Amino acid sequence: MTGILKVDNIQNSSGTSAMAIDSAGNINFSNNVANGVRIAVYRRYTQASFSSGLFNNRPFDSEDFSNISGTSIDGNGYANIPAGTYLIKYETSCVNDAGSLGETVSRVSNVGTGIVSGSYSTRSSSVNANETCHVMGSFIVTFTSTAQLVIQTLSENGGFDDQQTFDGSPGNTLSAADGKTSVLMTVIKLV
Repeated sequence: MTGILKVDNIQNSSGTSAMAIDSAGNINFSNNVANGVRIAVYRRYTQASFSSGLFNNRPFDSEDFSNISGTSIDGNGYANIPAGTYLIKYETSCVNDAGSLGETVSRVSNVGTGIVSGSYSTRSSSVNANETCHVMGSFIVTFTSTAQLVIQTLSENGGFDDQQTFDGSPGNTLSAADGKTSVLMTVIKLV
């Protein structure tokens, strides 16, 4: 059986308004939507060079925003993420300082248990000095206890450092004030 329900307002049984529908069909909520989007954003601004041939930790400098209860950054720059299921998206940017063919790839590591399955990024390569290598990755993961996450970047066949901005221009100064960053991770809580 199909039908049409025509209402302008929805209230709970005691008369508290939950939402209203205007004449254009737009829905306006009176209060926060329960189980709405929960998100946390982490960045790295600190400059550092990588060791070639190794996965290098790139700890976070700040938790720019979070409405997920229990998130934080510890003294080592690890993002503490409470138990739950998450969509994690990240990107890293670095510059080739060797002037020869080099590749980079990044991954996410849980300090307590090792590499997070499915977290490897795309690969990026460069040939010339000061060329950008920009990689990104995304994955869904379930943590059964609090995870301590850090981005790790591998430099192959060349030297790299993270004196680079996401707009593709070399940056000698990375700071929160000018929006320049070399690592960005967004955590979206699904369950």
